[in-house]
Parts: sequence; structure tokens; C-alpha cells
Amino acid sequence: MILGVSLAGVLTAYSAAYGLAESSLSATRAMDAAIAFAEEIRQQNPTVVSVLYSTTGEDGPHFTVDSMPNSAGSVQVNTSNPDFLEITISVCWEQKGGRRFGEDVDMNGILSTAEDVNGNGRVDSPAMLTFRMAR
Repeated sequence: MILGVSLAGVLTAYSAAYGLAESSLSATRAMDAAIAFAEEIRQQNPTVVSVLYSTTGEDGPHFTVDSMPNSAGSVQVNTSNPDFLEITISVCWEQKGGRRFGEDVDMNGILSTAEDVNGNGRVDSPAMLTFRMAR
């Protein structure tokens, strides 16, 4: 009896550790993709960046992560400051078993009103970065 309970505990702990390892790998891949996309943006002229990535809606800037089949990335550019652009890149994904990370539930790279849980107007995700670019 004690052996059975102990074995069940060990198997439960192993299963939880496997899930955490998968989450960690996915988060690393998502951040790598966000950083790579940020480097692509940094190579461009700020005037071009503000035009290309300020579009919203269906034509807004979004991308997928090649190494993550159920993923979507989005870019938001804040042009309110005259001295710099504030660029936010978010990557959302779905793991095996249907667990989703980030607000983009339908994985299309576009934030709909129903998806914006905290009402801040941007796609929030554990894999998210913000940087500034001088104009």
C-alpha cells in the first residue's frame, strides 16, 4: 500500500516536471523569435518602421514562429512620443493538451476586444519585449 502511494507520487511529480520543461522550452523559443524579429525591425529606418508596423486590424503586423506550429506573434508601435518609437513584440502559443499562453486565444496575431483580458489594448504574453527606437 505504501509502495503504491509512493509510486503514484513519483509519477505525478515526473508528469508535472515534464509539463514545466515543455513550458520552459516553448517560452525560450518564443522569446528567441521575438528577439530575432526585434533585430529585423532595428535594421530598418524608423520612418519605415512607424508606417509598416503601426497598422491595426487584419492588415496589422503579425508573424508565426517556425519552430512552434500553434503560435502567433504580434507587433505594436506606439508613435505618441516625438523623440522615439516604443515597439512591443508579443508571442502567444498553445502547448500540447490545449494550454494557451498569452491573450491571443485564436492565434491569429491580432488582438480582438474579447481577447484583451486586462483592457490595455495590446497582446500580453509571457514572451513579450518592449524596446525604444530613436526617430
